[in-house]
Amino acid sequence: DKPPTDRPTSARATAQAGETDVKIVSPTSGLGSDGPALNLVTAATDVIRIYIDTRGGTLRKLDLLKHPVSLEEDAEPFRLLNDTLPNIFMAQSGLIGKDAPDHTAEFSAASNSYELEYDADTLEVPLTWRSESGLEVRKIIVLKRDSYELEVRYEVTNLTNESWSGEMYCQLKRTQVPEEGGNTFIYTY
Repeated sequence: DKPPTDRPTSARATAQAGETDVKIVSPTSGLGSDGPALNLVTAATDVIRIYIDTRGGTLRKLDLLKHPVSLEEDAEPFRLLNDTLPNIFMAQSGLIGKDAPDHTAEFSAASNSYELEYDADTLEVPLTWRSESGLEVRKIIVLKRDSYELEVRYEVTNLTNESWSGEMYCQLKRTQVPEEGGNTFIYTY
């Protein structure tokens, strides 16, 4: 169920045996997960709030805090990404390679909640995954003040006795619910 390795949203990295801190960065950032959430981690800046699943580091929800759904007082923020029917729209990413964590791997987080400090310009949300063979991967989601852009960075530490090579992939998972009286053509974009 893994995406093809020739996707345009991929990055390649290699790590020699015993090498640490091989970084893979994707400016277009997508994150990862299937099924119910394992454990949700929230992160907020001045303009967005995200909900990250520790299963794969999937971005399950994203709220635009400065854009309410209506003009009424105390209106909820517009939810751009959502993990509930009928409008599922989530961002997933992972690594493809020997013993690499994909969008279903179980990551751990040091905290369940992160918030941009008043005197900081960036917020990093680190998730950690370890293989039995000694490969450690940190998936870091970076948010910035006054920005709607997310960055996903992978840091690979190879403590195995073998060289490691892998590629990053990004994908969007969504449902297509036809509107009443609408067409049933598949979206292409």
